[in-house]
Amino acid sequence: MDDFNGTATILADGASYDCKATLHHAYNGRAGGPAWGGELSVDEPDVVRAVRDAAEPHLRLDGGGGPFTVVEVDGDRVLRVAGTGPVPWAGQTGTVETSRATP
Repeated sequence: MDDFNGTATILADGASYDCKATLHHAYNGRAGGPAWGGELSVDEPDVVRAVRDAAEPHLRLDGGGGPFTVVEVDGDRVLRVAGTGPVPWAGQTGTVETSRATP
């Protein structure tokens, strides 16, 4: 499983916000395809509200991006998110950590 730990940009209703992203690849069993999710940490509580209330938030990383859904707000600076489709960090180097689950 590939994980992403690094900086990203949230696009929400015409505004952009810097964040720290901790993301992981998953499998979407219901839809039968790839999925991803994790946490986006921001500096200001106002950003959490703006992203949570956005019609179609989008995450942008170097070399990729994708739409996401806010699943939960954790405190006033962390968004738990989920996205479907290919991981938005595919093809990146330097900030991707590969981890393998042990059986």
